[in-house]
Amino acid sequence: MLRALLQAELQTLLEALLQAQPKAPPRAELPALLQAEIHPAWHRGDGGGSYDLHKTQRNLDKKHVSRPRGSGLGREGCGERPRGRRGIRPPNPKPRVEYWHELLAYIESAYVKKFGHHYPWSNLARKNLWNLARVYSAWRVMALWDLYLESDSWWARQTRWSVYGMIRDCGLLLDESRFKQLAGEHENHLGGHRRDRWRQAPAPESHTII
Repeated sequence: MLRALLQAELQTLLEALLQAQPKAPPRAELPALLQAEIHPAWHRGDGGGSYDLHKTQRNLDKKHVSRPRGSGLGREGCGERPRGRRGIRPPNPKPRVEYWHELLAYIESAYVKKFGHHYPWSNLARKNLWNLARVYSAWRVMALWDLYLESDSWWARQTRWSVYGMIRDCGLLLDESRFKQLAGEHENHLGGHRRDRWRQAPAPESHTII
């Protein structure tokens, strides 16, 4: 009898204590930080030790993995590279040198006028001239060539007035007082030559719709 009374009294005290304690809010109302602690994020598959906050045990249990589209992540955010999204990558446009053929013709004609024979062209010489014309312009390279053929520098004598020797003497030739004047004359000549070609080109035929 006494044992039954003690058990009843203990049960009453336990119920009173449980009712006095505040109830914990449901898991859906917890802050995001507490939810992350309850459902820790999974390691990514990239081996870097980072975490994927969109992939948790809770999401996997519900068969729902939320991942923003276009995030750059791979399959299920595991760090794999996306494939087939951007298609075929277009090639880079080929660098262009304005008045390239005119520049080659002028280098050849000036060399023939000075030495009486053709310039010993090679792929390396054309490549060096191409790179120089990309940094500067065709009319400035023409001015450099004029000054270089008139000079008697060490590089000019050693290379027999080659394009490589002009590149080596480029720093000295740019400081010449006549450089800007010659470059302006070549620029005006090339521009006038192009305008003349446009004027001589036949006009497109106009088709009259009846």
